Amino acid sequence: MWAGPSTASADLAYREFVPLKRDRDREVRQGWTVRLLTQEQWRQQAAPCFNGKCEHRKAASA
Repeated sequence: MWAGPSTASADLAYREFVPLKRDRDREVRQGWTVRLLTQEQWRQQAAPCFNGKCEHRKAASA
């Protein structure tokens, strides 16, 4: 998630992207986590998943 430079914490970013508490609570129960990333971390860790080149899918199907 990119919340922009004004977001001070992962919690604030999560609230911005998922405004309803019941939805956030449901996602947490489902195992979702939210972390703030630098732009470099985003390019290395998150962008491949969003672009369909995720290594997680390969590992899960093996």
